[in-house]
Amino acid sequence: GSTPTGARSRWVIRWAAPEKWKRWLSQVALRTAVEVNEKSQAPRASDIYLLRQQNFRHPQYSIRGVLNLIQDLWLFRNNPQYGLEASWRRIRSASKLAAGAEMRSIDDFRIQIRWRLGEAWAFKSGGSSSSKINRSDTFSSREFDILTRSFTQEIQLGITQDLRLSVSPDYSRKDGDTGVSATIVKIPLQGTWSSAGRANVNAALELANVNLKGGEGSTGLALFELTDGRGKGSSLLWRLSGWLQLNRVLRATASYSGRSPQDAPQIHTVRMQLSATF
Repeated sequence: GSTPTGARSRWVIRWAAPEKWKRWLSQVALRTAVEVNEKSQAPRASDIYLLRQQNFRHPQYSIRGVLNLIQDLWLFRNNPQYGLEASWRRIRSASKLAAGAEMRSIDDFRIQIRWRLGEAWAFKSGGSSSSKINRSDTFSSREFDILTRSFTQEIQLGITQDLRLSVSPDYSRKDGDTGVSATIVKIPLQGTWSSAGRANVNAALELANVNLKGGEGSTGLALFELTDGRGKGSSLLWRLSGWLQLNRVLRATASYSGRSPQDAPQIHTVRMQLSATF
């Protein structure tokens, strides 16, 4: 008789170009941080030292307690031409204030990409989503539950090595749990001039418009959070600051800022300082 014949197949999986994967992984950077800050009147101090979480941010014992979780991600962090940054934050805090106890909860996610066109132009584009909840035992004006979504585009222009200009239009939408909402548009202009080791000047001008709907009764901290501290309507902010190295010992520093809300008087602030280093 004849001998039967057959075909044998073999599948081979190869880890292609391991050096290439190493190069890609070297472009990824991660940072994880956990911050615990507690000032407490707990009857047993050992519960705090041993990190027993049931006694942290306690409504009865905590004077000031904060739990801060941070996760950051960078892609191509050291590449000057392009890159990506993403971050996630979770904050839980409890405080005993003169106005009563407060509990705050923040969840925040942000992502940004950057790229350059030649030596002069640089761009950053990003978005964020955050949730802020504040609860107060005493004042309803300090209570809010706000979801924020925002988008920012930054354009930088390097006119010379010492002079740089930038514009960063920002659009945000805030929605509260009581039906109130705010649309915020900000257009900040910034300029920086520096002379290495001798002087530095920074100037900024920001035009903002806040359109508030359903928030006629919003006051206090709730209104501040809804409007990013700018109040309803159009407002203008400006700032000029810098320092000058007078000699090897003396340095002069000055700053001037102004604010012009829509329905309030202008506010001007000037600070000057002369410091000596021996």
